[in-house]
Amino acid sequence: MAKASKSEVDYSRGHAGAHCGKALEDDKAYCRYFIPPLSPASNLGQCEKVAGPINKVYRCRLFARANAPERDR
Repeated sequence: MAKASKSEVDYSRGHAGAHCGKALEDDKAYCRYFIPPLSPASNLGQCEKVAGPINKVYRCRLFARANAPERDR
């Protein structure tokens, strides 16, 4: 399956309640589709559903909370 473009999913700056990547160790507002960067010095990771480099502080309309119960996904 092809990944969506950033414009198709309204990729933009996230907020405290929803963002792509884990910002802090105890963060519970990150997306289950985010693939962390290989280098800890980088904010840019990947996404299972969106094409291109993904900034962990952004979000899109495909956001699905990583720690949500299965029924909420």
